[in-house]
Amino acid sequence: MFGTTFYNALHEKPAERPKPAEQPKPVERPKPVNKEEMSAKEIYDYLDERVIKQDEAKKAAAMIMWKCLKGIKQNIMFCGPTGCGKTEIWRCLSTLFPHRIVIVDVSSLTMEGFTGNTKWQDLFRSEHFRDSKNTIMVLDETDKMISPRFTSMGENISEHIMNEGLKIIEGTTMKIKISNDNYRSVDTNKISFVLLGAFSRKAEEIAEKQRGSSMGFGSEKKDAKAYSKPITVKDILDYGVTPEFMGRISKVVNLSPMTKNDYESILYKEGCSPIKKLEKIYNLKIYLTAEHRDMVLENAMNNGLGIRGMANELANLLDERLFEGITGDCVFI
Repeated sequence: MFGTTFYNALHEKPAERPKPAEQPKPVERPKPVNKEEMSAKEIYDYLDERVIKQDEAKKAAAMIMWKCLKGIKQNIMFCGPTGCGKTEIWRCLSTLFPHRIVIVDVSSLTMEGFTGNTKWQDLFRSEHFRDSKNTIMVLDETDKMISPRFTSMGENISEHIMNEGLKIIEGTTMKIKISNDNYRSVDTNKISFVLLGAFSRKAEEIAEKQRGSSMGFGSEKKDAKAYSKPITVKDILDYGVTPEFMGRISKVVNLSPMTKNDYESILYKEGCSPIKKLEKIYNLKIYLTAEHRDMVLENAMNNGLGIRGMANELANLLDERLFEGITGDCVFI
């Protein structure tokens, strides 16, 4: 028996050593995105998370932003009703590229030698134009600037304003007065201009023509609405823009009106929801009652203030509840 045991022990295979535990592979963290090297598609995707609909406008904005980063100048025009997202697209991009985009209201722009606080030169006093980087200037309310305005002598002020802006938009070097003895040179060859306008009067005229042309030989009157048909270059020229000024604009992009369903999507869409933004500010979970939801949506449709109007109305509703005092980390408004 001893011999058998000894024999077995002698010929027994040695126990295999346990394999060392495999070290976990390091987690590959996504490399931080260099904003200056983003592709047009990446810029579009950023916008798409924050702005609903308006695909053509988001693509156009992404392309002009990409061209700006590459040092390429382009001037374009966005046409669409108030509240459709024209300005919101550029607000979103200015958050991503704060030193590349300037948004200015040009509704009160006036010509040199006339009373008024805003001339073309005044638009370039921003610190954005201190360095030599390419930038984008967004001219909001352009339709008000170029709509014909006449003096008592019959002089078209708007036409003079456009004539003063021809070289600026095309590209020139300007000497901008910052203070009494301080001047700055600004090269507008490095500035892309984006003109935003509702052109509501022209949109309504187009709809009227559609309704009128539908009459005759038993055809039913069309229920054509403003902005149901795109605004064309010819329409903008008819509106009062000079051919020379319009010739500096390479593309016209139309944005469609928002519907009630669109506004409801905005209320809850991650990235652009005014409710989510308020939740982040106040560190609260906010629940919107059905009654107030319908009220906010109806007002957004009727008053033309769009997303901004909804955000303001929701903030006011929240203020009322905060004034009363709340307990816990959620609130119904």
